[in-house]
Amino acid sequence: MADKKSRNILLAVLTAVAYIVIGILFIINKKTALDYIIWIAGIVFIVQGILDLIFGHNTVGGVFEIAIGAIILIIGAANISTVALIIFGVLIAANGVLSLIQGPKLIFPMIMSILTIVVGVLLVIGTWASDWLFIIIGISLIIDGVLVLLGKQNA
Repeated sequence: MADKKSRNILLAVLTAVAYIVIGILFIINKKTALDYIIWIAGIVFIVQGILDLIFGHNTVGGVFEIAIGAIILIIGAANISTVALIIFGVLIAANGVLSLIQGPKLIFPMIMSILTIVVGVLLVIGTWASDWLFIIIGISLIIDGVLVLLGKQNA
């Protein structure tokens, strides 16, 4: 039981640090941040798929994860930023929805969840996303990361 709890705490801290790092990258340089995120996401999907295949947890899921990872890497290599922005927008909006549903029912985390949903939707419908939008995303991710580290929000 203690191992599961310590793994959950470690996962929450790693998630919070990732939010903060991605937020800072978005504020500094959105293009570089998107490139890194695309490559890392593709590699993570492929590694997870391989692990699922090796350990026999989920063969179909493993093949699917490898395929998704390969598609993400191809998108990154082809430098298709519009597609990347749409995918990232969907992921951000989904994160906001999950935070809104699962998070604490306190006003500030709820406002951050709603803002996260709005930003995700804006990325999907307005792939023109300008620099100011990435600065807002960056600030939002940094705040989310700090709230997770302080235990005020779920990862």
